[in-house]
Amino acid sequence: MKIFKCKKGSLMDAALVLPLLVLIIAFVFDMGIRMIVLQGTSAASREAARDYARFQDETQAIQIANGSFNSLASSLADVRGVDIDVSFDGVNDYATVTVTTELTADAFSFVWSMMGSDIENEMERSIVYPIEIKDGSQDF
Repeated sequence: MKIFKCKKGSLMDAALVLPLLVLIIAFVFDMGIRMIVLQGTSAASREAARDYARFQDETQAIQIANGSFNSLASSLADVRGVDIDVSFDGVNDYATVTVTTELTADAFSFVWSMMGSDIENEMERSIVYPIEIKDGSQDF
């Protein structure tokens, strides 16, 4: 009794489907890596904006951004820059923190070149956060 029945053309079908399957799997892994880095970039900018809004210390906010990003995605990307801008709209001061990261784990870049696309390895997120007013009555 045969368990596997051999059909003509099954090797040809596998030869056509297998590269496509590998391409799809590599695409899913690459998008997963990019989403992890984007999540880390968002968390870093959010935490830096929150810290700057509370203490108005730019050096500390940059350290918070680097630490937050490194705890989430340090093996996949590097922080290229943290930019802090303060703006005023007539009522409140706002801190805008922009974190720029660059993907270093680029093992699946061949997927994009096979699709005829060149994807950016640099990601950027900006967060606007209101600066807390220090009037001496509240100590955080």
